[in-house]
Amino acid sequence: MKIIQEKVDLFIDFYKNQDIEERRRIREAFLEKSRLSYPSWYAKMKRKVFNSLELSALSEICGHEFAK
Repeated sequence: MKIIQEKVDLFIDFYKNQDIEERRRIREAFLEKSRLSYPSWYAKMKRKVFNSLELSALSEICGHEFAK
């Protein structure tokens, strides 16, 4: 569980360091792929809670592996 939380933290840091257009692209691609709602995205970001499948999708979308 600790490893997943580290990956979530790395993703959130990566996301926050992107410009507004890239953030929008990542968010929209993830919402389309996961079928989550817009409010659910922000709830996950605020609570820093993504599961391993969601992190895998985010890695694919971002073209970046979130690992230490």
